[in-house]
Amino acid sequence: MPDVSHTRAYYRANARALGNDWHTSLPAEKYEGLDMLMTIEFATRNIQSIATGLVNTTRQQTGLTDGLTITEDFTGIKPYSGIVDGAFSYRGIENPFGNVLEFVDGLIFNDHKVYYCNDWTKWTDEINDNYSMVIGTLPLQGGFISRLNYSEKTPELRLPVAISVLGDTDSYYCDYYVDTTYDYSIPVFGGGYQTQERAGIFHWNCAQTYNSANADVGSRLARSF
Repeated sequence: MPDVSHTRAYYRANARALGNDWHTSLPAEKYEGLDMLMTIEFATRNIQSIATGLVNTTRQQTGLTDGLTITEDFTGIKPYSGIVDGAFSYRGIENPFGNVLEFVDGLIFNDHKVYYCNDWTKWTDEINDNYSMVIGTLPLQGGFISRLNYSEKTPELRLPVAISVLGDTDSYYCDYYVDTTYDYSIPVFGGGYQTQERAGIFHWNCAQTYNSANADVGSRLARSF
């Protein structure tokens, strides 16, 4: 169950209190693995065409998919549960997008440049020697994502690099990039309970700050094994 209304540093401290193998969120590259897996399994980037997610309501809701099971058909096991009010569970992850915008740790943006640390034991809210500038710059305005960046140095990490002012939920990557208005900012992923058609597995909101603590922004602590 995602917790909300605290800063990213608060969730990081709570994760570390549980032990060295706990961290604030999935590492950034795991979100990219999730969107690739879902795209392949559903044969579309527009996952909202299958399940809209909890993206058009007035509050966070958790547990709507409790009791729903992964079913089996002639092609094998379906990777998702039934859908309740837009909510669904994908491979055990309830609401992989929507409901709550989730902090992504290990990324810091400075003047649209991307700084990345892939060691969760060294995540912080300051750019230091553990963070490297990678994969170019973020788009200078918000819009539906038309292209993700790629670097041979960090092939596991893909973030928006271009948007289309004519884009929509049926074109390109089908989800929305929210631009930052701050010199320093941090990302949240997926969309919240009021993000509507802009939400999805490629949705990146890069307009949060270190002090952001909102009712639709939170964390789902993750553990590495």
